[in-house]
Amino acid sequence: MAKKELDDTCSSAIADGLQERFPAGSGEIVGGDLEGRPSPDYPMAQWEKAQRLTGKHGQLLRELYNSYFPLEARHYFADWLEAQSWAEIDPDNAQHAEAAGQHFAKFLELIEAKIQDECADNNSFLLRHQLDNVCATLRIRYSPNPLEFVRMVRHCLNTEADLLHLEENASNFDVSPQHSTIDTAIHRLRIMIDEVENDVKLLQAKQESVVIQTQELWRISSGLTSFQQAGLENQTQKDQLCSLIKAKAKLEETLMREADCLVSNRKGLYMKTEHMLREYKLVQDMVLEEELLKWSRAQQLHAVGGPPPGPLDQLQIWCQDLADIIWRCRRQVQQMEHLKSHLSVTDGPDVELNELNLNVNNLLCLLVTRTFILDKQPPQVLKTMTRFGACVRLLAGGKLTVYMNHTEVQAHIINEKQARSLAKENTVPVKAEVSGEICNNTKVMDYNKGTGTLSAEFNNMSLKRIKRPDKKGPEHQLAVTEEKFCILFTSKFSMGSGELVYSVRTISLPVVVVVHVNQSPAAEATIMWDNAFSQPGRDPFTVPDAVSWPQMAHALSLRFESINHRGLSDTLLSVIFSKVFPGQAEDAQVMFSWAKLYKEPLPSRSFTFWEWFYGTCDLVKRHLQLQWQDGLIAGFVSRQQAEDMLLSEPLHDNFILRFSDSEVGGLTTAYSMINPNTGVREVYHLQPWTARDFAVRALADRIHDLAELRHVYPNIDKDDVFGKYYTPPASSQVPTSSSNIGYVTTRIIVVAENGPRQSGNNGSGMDSVGSPSSATMAGSGGNVSSPPGANNPTMSVSSQSSMPMDADVSVAGMVPVTNTSSSNTMAAFCSPHSVDDGSVGSVVGPDGGVAAAAAAVAAAGSLPGGFMPMEGGINITELFNMTGLTVDATHTLSSVEPIQDLLDLYSQE
Repeated sequence: MAKKELDDTCSSAIADGLQERFPAGSGEIVGGDLEGRPSPDYPMAQWEKAQRLTGKHGQLLRELYNSYFPLEARHYFADWLEAQSWAEIDPDNAQHAEAAGQHFAKFLELIEAKIQDECADNNSFLLRHQLDNVCATLRIRYSPNPLEFVRMVRHCLNTEADLLHLEENASNFDVSPQHSTIDTAIHRLRIMIDEVENDVKLLQAKQESVVIQTQELWRISSGLTSFQQAGLENQTQKDQLCSLIKAKAKLEETLMREADCLVSNRKGLYMKTEHMLREYKLVQDMVLEEELLKWSRAQQLHAVGGPPPGPLDQLQIWCQDLADIIWRCRRQVQQMEHLKSHLSVTDGPDVELNELNLNVNNLLCLLVTRTFILDKQPPQVLKTMTRFGACVRLLAGGKLTVYMNHTEVQAHIINEKQARSLAKENTVPVKAEVSGEICNNTKVMDYNKGTGTLSAEFNNMSLKRIKRPDKKGPEHQLAVTEEKFCILFTSKFSMGSGELVYSVRTISLPVVVVVHVNQSPAAEATIMWDNAFSQPGRDPFTVPDAVSWPQMAHALSLRFESINHRGLSDTLLSVIFSKVFPGQAEDAQVMFSWAKLYKEPLPSRSFTFWEWFYGTCDLVKRHLQLQWQDGLIAGFVSRQQAEDMLLSEPLHDNFILRFSDSEVGGLTTAYSMINPNTGVREVYHLQPWTARDFAVRALADRIHDLAELRHVYPNIDKDDVFGKYYTPPASSQVPTSSSNIGYVTTRIIVVAENGPRQSGNNGSGMDSVGSPSSATMAGSGGNVSSPPGANNPTMSVSSQSSMPMDADVSVAGMVPVTNTSSSNTMAAFCSPHSVDDGSVGSVVGPDGGVAAAAAAVAAAGSLPGGFMPMEGGINITELFNMTGLTVDATHTLSSVEPIQDLLDLYSQE
């Protein structure tokens, strides 16, 4: 941002206050670098940027500069302060005291020089007075220990840089108000803890001074005792005695004042620490009770399709900052106790100090135990003797150096009752109280220096044995797939020198244990209901018996979207509602119970809602996901809705793909066409296809095969949208092995049967017949039948002889196909060929053989000259119906035969 723009937007309280106290031109360069070089530690003109901090960051800047380091000292000598190499001086290293003293002396010289320069200006009386106070304050506070002066300057400059960084991030990124509040509060806590630390050091210096004076008093008192015991022999001794008596009285008076001051300083320090701990608790509650709970809830909702909870990086930063602050506070309280133990100026125990110590330890314990979390949850449907993993993490562990000790984490499985008892009694169950045995359940926590994370990752756990709860009493009559367990992770953290040991634990989301994969769908119903509708802070694992329809609809849409990457619209959800509550108006007050989801069969059906919904979701996942994502499948549309939609369109060859109402995991096709018998447009429904059907031939190829299906509703050419999913024709595929060379390729197609005829090309080398009931499989090159349990009638396909391919000579052949369960006879064809003897057979394929066949048929005069084969193939049934010929279904055409020989195979009725 340009300087002019910064000046125009400089409206914060801190900027206004600085402009009032320091008018333009008052911040000229004063003094310079001790070594005559700029400092690499802080960017030049940092103070110029800091003056433009706004809002909470500006408020923090005002709070930063107080009596420990006055604001005037920072403003008038900004260039000199930013030019020094403060990072080279360690305030905790006594060997750097000389360098610190030189910097402090130089700084005082600059202040005094500034005061002298202002004496010539009669209008600068107020400024001279302010600088005099600054110089006196700094001299009194830091002359005994210049290292503390360096510490304070470094703290101020670093905090300024942090505030500038926060302000920049807030302008570049969309930071939530809550996050900004926490960041600001943590910075305020850092300022407060630094002030308390400085106060403790000053208190220690004052107490040391009192100790020295007390020793001097003891020396004087010993001298008086010696004089009194020896007796006074001359005037000199009498004078010495009077002098000692006066010195003792004066020193006692001074010590009384110092003792009162010491007591006052201690109480002030206790009050400041107590205030800081109150502020700290508010921030810690925001992090643990709000942000961490939000993350945990998002982690649970993610299991049912919600957005991912996001990384733990920000939470870890907050927790580690809090850990650093509370650990420093604990150390300061210990220093206060140490000072008190060496010099007690009051009678009896120090109640305030004891309360501080207890408060600090409680806050530290809460931080450690609550930040022991599951970063990666175990699978919630858990099969015995199957490997699974999980990862636990201590968010505050990096700063507390608990990784310096050998920290081991153990995993156990417990049931719902044990988990509820654990939550109430805050106890860790012993081995006898667990509900099973987990192999490889022990792991040592590892510290990653690069990321600062402390975690234990379990990769090879396995549930060896499960002990289910007793089923005594009606309240325990649950199905196996309704029983909830969880994985309990426990550990002990030792901190400091071992004086603090915390037992920590965390439990996973509920898991359902199954012994066979066919139990998984029912188990997932239990898990979905728990994840979607449980409340934070509940007793494990309490869930409501019923939820409102909007809640249920949202959960169903989330699950469908998480698995198939496209959710459910309000229209589709309304269809689901009418399926569960037929004849009832959709209302937000309608309650959807667990029994309706899992136990009660749907109206007029033999299966439950969950069985139907889960089967549909699984079908899309396994076979229809891409088409579902493209919006080619209408999905949850009722039969009546599909008919109304199709009849509302002017074109009669639209079709709709919808999930079957009567078949679990079925997809049915509704299409419209003109009934040739009545001339009226009607809607027909193909028998539903299931996963077993799609395992034989994919949806797109089935759509491609059926000539009745031409336009996806509304009026979209099927080839435009399904074309990219078609299986390439055999002629365009490269042979998979050398053994396939020299053979005629074959393929399987789908045709419709038992309905009104629809003449048209299906793009597969044949025309099809429309059907309101089913679509059958036809193939060439061998005997083919639908898989066991499929919805299609079995088709027998005659075999065609395989002839060697030659560059100059090829053959043509056609194969009549008999449907053993129908009077209709279909035809399936292999690749097109021609012969060199001038006779032409039935030709199939994209080349010019069809035209030659048509010409030969017309020349023969035995078939109607008006009949023209469709491009890509000849519909044999239609052809013979037009001529009055009948097909001899027992004959198999196995090689090339001229047209006349072909006609001789059939008889005139």
